[in-house]
Amino acid sequence: ALSVVFVCLFVIAPILTKIYGRQEIFFLVVSAGVSAYFYSWLKIPLAILEREFKYSRVGLLEAADIIVFNVVAVVCIVSGFGLYGLVIANIFRGFVPAVCGMFITHSRPQFRWNNTELRSLFSEVLPIFGANLSVWLIILAPPLVVGTMAGVKALGLAQMGYNILGYTMVIAT
Repeated sequence: ALSVVFVCLFVIAPILTKIYGRQEIFFLVVSAGVSAYFYSWLKIPLAILEREFKYSRVGLLEAADIIVFNVVAVVCIVSGFGLYGLVIANIFRGFVPAVCGMFITHSRPQFRWNNTELRSLFSEVLPIFGANLSVWLIILAPPLVVGTMAGVKALGLAQMGYNILGYTMVIAT
C-alpha cells in the first residue's frame, strides 16, 4: 500500500496536475494514495471479523468509509475549503475506518522489512504488472495521447473509429 502512495505522490499526481493545469488535482491524487494506504490497514481487521462471522461489524466498517467521506466532504466544502475539502475527506475515509477496525479487533499494523518476501512478491507481481501495463498502453494510452495532443473532437472521432473497427471485427468472425 505504501507503493500506492509513492506512485500517486511522485508519478501520477504531477502528471495530472500538468495535464489539467490545476494544483488541486495534485492534492486530490495524493490524498487518494494516502487513503488507500490507511485502507490497507483495514484489511486484516475485516478478515478477522469475517472469519468470526461478525458481519454486522464488517458492514459497519464498510459503511464507515462512505459515511465519513460524505460527512467530512460536505462539512469542509460548506465551510469554504472547496476542493481541499475533498482532500481532507479522502484522507479521513481511509483513516477513520482503519482505526475503528483496529479498535474493534484489537489488532495493530506491524511494519517489517523482509528482502526474501519482497523478492518473492516481485517475482509474482511483475508479470501481472507487465500484462496490465501492456493493456494500458494498447487501450488507454492512445485516447489520452490523442485527447491531449489533438483535442476533444479528434478524440471523439478516434474513439468512434475504434468502435466501428471493433464491430467489424466481431461481425467478420
